Amino acid sequence: MFSDEVPYKIKRYRRSRSVRIRIDGAGEVRVSAPLRISLRMIAELVKSKMSWIEGVRQKLQLTSAKRVGEGTTAEYKQNKRVALRLVTARLAYFNAHYNLPIGKLSIRNQQSRWGSCNRIGNLSFNYRVVFLPQELQDYLVVHELCHIAEHNHGPAFWKRMQETLPKAKKLRGELRKLHI
Repeated sequence: MFSDEVPYKIKRYRRSRSVRIRIDGAGEVRVSAPLRISLRMIAELVKSKMSWIEGVRQKLQLTSAKRVGEGTTAEYKQNKRVALRLVTARLAYFNAHYNLPIGKLSIRNQQSRWGSCNRIGNLSFNYRVVFLPQELQDYLVVHELCHIAEHNHGPAFWKRMQETLPKAKKLRGELRKLHI
């Protein structure tokens, strides 16, 4: 779809309750919407958010030099095993302190996440962790590890993180400056 010459892709979800506009690392606009919202309403919403969209896209152009990895399938296949070894080693190191029950571990080629933790303790990391400096690698590992015990970003979560990474909030800011 187009809105004032800005192309966007729409994905419809039966269970979605609201419209979400996202700009990916390449500057493409993606809209997630419930089935009940008309195309005209989506176009109007995108049009109303044009200044925000353009601001984000300009910021992406300015920071494109800070992009981590190419994101190609070949790069993913080449680095997946390295990432798995790295994350496994760092998890073992930090979990000696936390002693948390870790579920399955996976390495993925995610487009918008560095890592995730589900309710049963399964951890997933982006393969691009191998391209980060060690202190940011450690931040990611400890972040997801702490989510096994604290499923939100509340004060208890940050207190737990700072047990092993006193500069956790500073590192979070550094990681946010990078684009997957």
